[in-house]
Amino acid sequence: MKKNIPLLALILPSKGRFLDLMLTLIFTSLKNTYFFKVQFFVVANYSNFQIFILKFMFSHRAIFIDERDLDCQGANTAYNYGFELAKNNGARWVALWADDLLPLKLNWLDELYNYLTKADFQFGIFSTDEGYHKGRYGWNIEAGYPCAHFYVACTDSLPGHLLNPALKNFLADNEIAISRIKQSISISLLPIKLIHQPTFNLTRLSRIHMLKDDLERLYEIHPELNCKLDNIILNGDVNDINFKFILDEGKLTKYELSTKVIDYSEFISKSKYFIPPIKIRLVYFLRRVWNRFMLIIDRLCK
Repeated sequence: MKKNIPLLALILPSKGRFLDLMLTLIFTSLKNTYFFKVQFFVVANYSNFQIFILKFMFSHRAIFIDERDLDCQGANTAYNYGFELAKNNGARWVALWADDLLPLKLNWLDELYNYLTKADFQFGIFSTDEGYHKGRYGWNIEAGYPCAHFYVACTDSLPGHLLNPALKNFLADNEIAISRIKQSISISLLPIKLIHQPTFNLTRLSRIHMLKDDLERLYEIHPELNCKLDNIILNGDVNDINFKFILDEGKLTKYELSTKVIDYSEFISKSKYFIPPIKIRLVYFLRRVWNRFMLIIDRLCK
């Protein structure tokens, strides 16, 4: 890889969700007019045949790490393996991605590049429809801090990892934003819209029991937040006093602890509802049907 070409690495672990991964690799556009390199770094836990298929189809846009060869425990550890490989390949920026995530626009990278190359850019959180506001875009503010689900950052603005290794599968997207703010790293709220398409699947269901453990670990790392996230994380209460929102109004915002936030009802009333393109709706239909089918097969086999 030529050293004079800046690299954006999209870090993407995937385990037990082969179709989800295939759809994301197929439908995430990496085209841009600025000629910077964009590449997936996939930490994959699949059979030899599946990995062969992945490499055969996507070697031009992805580097694959066989998780079976690693001492890998938890999704966050997989992200950190991908981060280390990206750094070793000279990545200037890294992004936390997922195998059920798609950008809303085809030209999203051109918009993103304009933000990444600003002199003061360090850490940016994408605008998503994540968390109780499907089809409406913005940022979740939990106990005074933005949730970095999903984010992109300069490699040297991170603390030596993509996600805190003390957390196994959950809440590291909260913790990374909290720790960056505490380290006086500038937080940009980027009006680059991403669509998260989670469905009920075997991988997600197998990890859900770890949620409370990771919440307790988060409180150990940041004890001033103790109990403030319980109702939000464990019960999904959008009207909790510690759960606020920032509306995506199509402009870059620098987040400060004093940044104006709004409650859920105001967020919903003021936000525009976006209907995804038919291609993205088709992808979600395929994800949902396939994962429901796999759940049925799993129950029948027990």
